[in-house]
Amino acid sequence: MLQTAALAYTATALGILVCARRQRRPAGKRGLRAACRADVDAVVAINKAIALETESCELPAAGARRGAEFMLDDAVAGLRPRCWVWEECGRVVGMICISPEWSDWWGCEYWWIPTIYVEPAHRRKGIATALLGAVKEAADRERVQTVNLRVERDNATAQALYRRVGFAVDDSHLVMAYGRTPSGAAVGE
Repeated sequence: MLQTAALAYTATALGILVCARRQRRPAGKRGLRAACRADVDAVVAINKAIALETESCELPAAGARRGAEFMLDDAVAGLRPRCWVWEECGRVVGMICISPEWSDWWGCEYWWIPTIYVEPAHRRKGIATALLGAVKEAADRERVQTVNLRVERDNATAQALYRRVGFAVDDSHLVMAYGRTPSGAAVGE
């Protein structure tokens, strides 16, 4: 256990730091940790960057903040989203989130990864692999049935990463959607 001023960190097998109070890594350190309420601004910034990079979409600040605050709210009970971040020199540069779903057929959880992102300057350094490893470790520990994600058909780099860490294409179902795309168009238009 690493002790710093007012903080107590416990390392897991993957080196993830879990903090009893505010979760901040000591200055100059790098690594993976569970996200906390103090990360709201970083999570909002990353979500806005993802939307711009992948969907050419400018997220409304209020909605992005509402989503981040809900995800990082420890008071939310039941199936709740969770997030892990990667810090470099005290700054969040990568993030992965899970959104759980309950199977009434099998009586267990399935997880979806709606968000994984590493800032461009920090890519190809093993950060995304570590983030995915954190989710896989937590899923195994909590006996989650399946961890799922969606990846763009033309994103060969991401597909190769996911395969390298153990994900495979499950073509047993189609993902179908109702509602609107990020651009505001109806799905399927």
